[in-house]
Amino acid sequence: MSSSKVKPAQLKGKNKEDLKSQLVELKTELGSLRTQKIAGGAAAKLTKIHDLRKSIARVLTYINQQQRSQLRILYAKKKYLPLDLRAKKTRAIRRRLTKHEATRISEKQKKRQTHFPMRKYAVKLSPSSLPSPKGHIITHRNPLTPPSPSPHNATATPKTPTTPTNPAAKTPVALAAPPPVVEAVTADPAAAAIELVLVAALVASAVLELILVLPIPALLALTSLVTLSKAIAAVASPAKPVYVCK
Repeated sequence: MSSSKVKPAQLKGKNKEDLKSQLVELKTELGSLRTQKIAGGAAAKLTKIHDLRKSIARVLTYINQQQRSQLRILYAKKKYLPLDLRAKKTRAIRRRLTKHEATRISEKQKKRQTHFPMRKYAVKLSPSSLPSPKGHIITHRNPLTPPSPSPHNATATPKTPTTPTNPAAKTPVALAAPPPVVEAVTADPAAAAIELVLVAALVASAVLELILVLPIPALLALTSLVTLSKAIAAVASPAKPVYVCK
């Protein structure tokens, strides 16, 4: 009788016949112990049932491994393998195309690629499509449409001067007005003379109308004539620069 516990190292080096004979012995011993269990045998012997079952499993596993290794050697150079020798992986992986099958092209596709190949075009870049110094692309736009507000190409708006505030008083301080710019402008003597003559004529006509209409003394007429003579004398004098404030 063989021992109840069998180790894998004990099975190495045995041929197929020895393994089969050992398997038969283990099964016979297991059958006798199960009979004793039904008949009410000793409990010490019934504990061997677990060890015998595991030993039978180890012998069958070793026999199966030896058979598979021999079959792999036999089918090494053949086109197809048995199903139990193939890699299991997953169902999707087993059914997908191989690299050779995925790269194959039909005759119709070959002719289409030969007669109608993919065309390549060279596009000339306009200055507006070139990258800006900051790395932002300036896209072309319609010159008739106003530019969209963008943080990169937005035009700088003039800033309105703000009145500085005094932090202590918290009241706005008005800015001082700039001093006026005084420029010397030389008056045209001919134009000034014409203007003064016209003014004198208007004054004389007004004075005559008043003398004829109202009883005004002769002193008033004399005063107006003196004023007219002074104006004519001022016109005859040389022109002096007139200062204009801007």
